[in-house]
Amino acid sequence: MKKYLFVTVFIFACFYQQLSAQNEIDALRYSQVYYGSTARSMAMGGSFGALGADFSSLSINPAGIGIYKKSEITITPSNYYVVEKSTYNNNATDDRKYNFNLSNAGIVFAINIKKESSACKGIQFGIGFNRLNNYNYNGYYEGGNSQSSMINDLRDKAQGTAPNALDPFYTQLAFNTYLIDTLGSLTNYIGAFPLPGTLQRKSMNVSGSNNELVLTLGGNLNDKLYIGGSVGFPYVRYYESSTYEEMDQADTIPNFKNMTYNSYLETHGSGFNFKIGVIYRIADWVRIGAAIHTPTYYSMKDRWNSDMESELNDVKYSAKSPEGSFDYQLTTPFKANGSLAFVVGKWALITGEYEFVDYRNARLKSSTERFNQENRAIGNIYTFQSNVRAGAEVKIKQFSLRGGYTFSSSPYASNLNDGKRQAINGGLGIKFEKYFLDVAYSYIFSKEKYFFYSSNPTPVNNSLVAHNVLLTLGVKL
Repeated sequence: MKKYLFVTVFIFACFYQQLSAQNEIDALRYSQVYYGSTARSMAMGGSFGALGADFSSLSINPAGIGIYKKSEITITPSNYYVVEKSTYNNNATDDRKYNFNLSNAGIVFAINIKKESSACKGIQFGIGFNRLNNYNYNGYYEGGNSQSSMINDLRDKAQGTAPNALDPFYTQLAFNTYLIDTLGSLTNYIGAFPLPGTLQRKSMNVSGSNNELVLTLGGNLNDKLYIGGSVGFPYVRYYESSTYEEMDQADTIPNFKNMTYNSYLETHGSGFNFKIGVIYRIADWVRIGAAIHTPTYYSMKDRWNSDMESELNDVKYSAKSPEGSFDYQLTTPFKANGSLAFVVGKWALITGEYEFVDYRNARLKSSTERFNQENRAIGNIYTFQSNVRAGAEVKIKQFSLRGGYTFSSSPYASNLNDGKRQAINGGLGIKFEKYFLDVAYSYIFSKEKYFFYSSNPTPVNNSLVAHNVLLTLGVKL
């Protein structure tokens, strides 16, 4: 019962981020990984744990490097286009964004050992980077709300606090623009108007990515057992700017015309992790693979600011926050995956993979904050996630036709939100003696609820559809 009450308290707060706090939303965002990398891997759903010989495997199952017989260089530019459709109080809106990026670049050196008496048939080393997540999207949400207002949320959060001790990034801005004021005592607050009934609107511009620099060493034992280990150095860049507005379009609220709250968040982070994996060739036509990923240990830095404007009694007011910054650490969950691949001669491949990750184990910490409340929220709001990837390839002479599917279950416990993610993939490849060219298309779709502010009972229902096109150029050395 106690756990149920705790989850109920956080049911709204977990989908709304007040920018001056590092919280469970940050922990999930930077823990989630959706492998991008090469066009061949993307076309086959990212299911390369038991196949190997593709640079993407260095971030999934590093034993895949042991399959390489020749040295290779790859580079993969990508064009990402995302459309977010939203419904708020029965009002539908949408927004979209393009992002051109580099999904992969890397080189693998393969040394073949021809000595027949040696159990080791090859040693491989790889260095490069893979994209782990793309944060880019634009959002636009709008609708009337007769149940609540951000002004009421500001008033409630200010209660019991003297004006000079209010949050300088949120409630103090409202006090300085007269959206809230004291009544009777310095710690009792009222709002600029008592009842909700405004048009609410929010626009968001989000950009950034999570990429991983990876160093991998692998080996081939008797063309049966392939082993590999990686040291990963992921680095995060995240930028979010938003504008929230409330306005009295019907001119029915005395003395109030509108308010605007602008906020900006910038996060930079870098970390490290270790991965180890194996692939075993049971027979010429079947391989099994397994890998474990240690948690990633991030050092993060947030910078943020905000400002607020109001128009009351035909007078305009404005206030700006100071520049905020905070250093903290994030430990992401441990991951494990298992994979199976069937190789049908030289003309077809079928592969599948399962990955397990438990987001309840993510942790925030710093030298000055204990994050007890946020870490309890992580343990109660989130659950384990199953990531399933499958793919197939058919070869006709030097041409390849590929397809794949990925599914990620919801990371939220107790049906608090949707959060499932699916992708349907396809692609083509052409291979020459020393060169190859691969192209892939991925159709990605997911749904998730979002709240304007923590006390708002009405969610924005978001449906996100992304189109990702990748082109890999490769050279055999």
